[in-house]
Amino acid sequence: MLSNKAFVLSNSQAYESLSDGLGKSASALVRTPFKKYQLGASAGSALATAVQAVPAAAIAPVSACAGAAHYALLGLRNRSVPLPFTFWF
Repeated sequence: MLSNKAFVLSNSQAYESLSDGLGKSASALVRTPFKKYQLGASAGSALATAVQAVPAAAIAPVSACAGAAHYALLGLRNRSVPLPFTFWF
């Protein structure tokens, strides 16, 4: 049986995956257009950048959730007690 370290590590990776996806989404929708506006672009151009980023910003959290679920299930699998091998073929 693996220790709880594997379970904790997998949960940590799940959290990182989820926070990374949400950060990418926020960056695409807010940070990038705001930086463009600060560098001298018009408000319309910054808004167009935000609108163009919507599809990617919508997919990033979904992908992050899938990755987080993968890591969480992997941690549960690694934490479980292996069954003894009872059959000899």
